[in-house]
Amino acid sequence: MQACAGARTGDGAISSPGAAGSRSPDVPTLLRASEWLRAPETFEYLDARNETRRIDLPAGSLAFTFVQVPVVYQRSDALRVQVRLVDGTVQECPGGLIPADLSAGIFGRTGAVERIEVRTPAAL
Repeated sequence: MQACAGARTGDGAISSPGAAGSRSPDVPTLLRASEWLRAPETFEYLDARNETRRIDLPAGSLAFTFVQVPVVYQRSDALRVQVRLVDGTVQECPGGLIPADLSAGIFGRTGAVERIEVRTPAAL
């Protein structure tokens, strides 16, 4: 199992902290409190088609890319993971587990996934 800023991969699926089998039941393990934005900021990244994109982030959030897909974290009362697709649909990921089919699209850089949004307990 590999980890990136709290995201983990295994068995073809991506999971967030709090997902079944995660070592950290509540919060990302590789994020420091100092990494959360203190003020709104614009996050700029290259998408899977190598096009420059921007996301306006509120204070109390953070973002990074995972295989050129932006992952936006915001503090919340409970874990909630949503995958936003470029066709406008949103898939809820119960328990923080992104299914293997969506994970394959992310790893394959198909461009079908617009972003991953993670709400995580504010214990950090």
